[in-house]
Amino acid sequence: MEIYRCKRLFLAELLQLIREGTIDKCISTVEQITTTDNNTIDIYFILQKMKRTKSGTNGFSLNEIATIGNQIEYANVTSTAIQNWVKRDIKELIGSPSQGKKYSIDQATILFIVEDLKMVLDFDSIRKMLTLIFNNPADRTDDIIDPVTFYKGYASIFEKLISISELQKMPNEQWIESEAELFLDTTVVLNANEKGIVKNLLVLAVLAVQSSLYKVKSASYLFTTLQKHNNRL
Repeated sequence: MEIYRCKRLFLAELLQLIREGTIDKCISTVEQITTTDNNTIDIYFILQKMKRTKSGTNGFSLNEIATIGNQIEYANVTSTAIQNWVKRDIKELIGSPSQGKKYSIDQATILFIVEDLKMVLDFDSIRKMLTLIFNNPADRTDDIIDPVTFYKGYASIFEKLISISELQKMPNEQWIESEAELFLDTTVVLNANEKGIVKNLLVLAVLAVQSSLYKVKSASYLFTTLQKHNNRL
């Protein structure tokens, strides 16, 4: 059975809806996706379960985060890896589960961001980078920009980059920087220093996702080549 691959921008919009508590709208949004009989969208079943619990809080278990993360384009998230991250690699960034045994939408989003960044950065660099914008994990009000907005920012820029590339044009870093600046100008209020930090990190995140895309495409070419070679033997 083929796994449905979710675009980051679509997921960011879902996470925003979940955080706002509009689960019914979120489920309706997922239902509108046209899929073949061979596709599965596991986040749909997770949302249905979330609706049934009626606990008044919305969060994900580590297994649910891994399930959702593994359906993101060009990503490969495992439950074991995420458990290592929250227990060791980025423990100070994530903190403890904020809702019993479940992690908040913001905590889950940070894990999705880490998955993207680990393509180009080691965990020490990721910690240094993210602590520039995300502060106390128990208090999201002191963040320069909240995790979901940051995720949505670089996801939207990446989608624009892909659409332009399909027109046989290749945006450069200056284009990505200008898009990051435009996103910040129309989304959040930051001082000059904060804006400079977030803009640079948005550019870095876009380039990281682009690297993941190239890695997946390279692996596909390798697989196709080896398959053809083996068939000739």
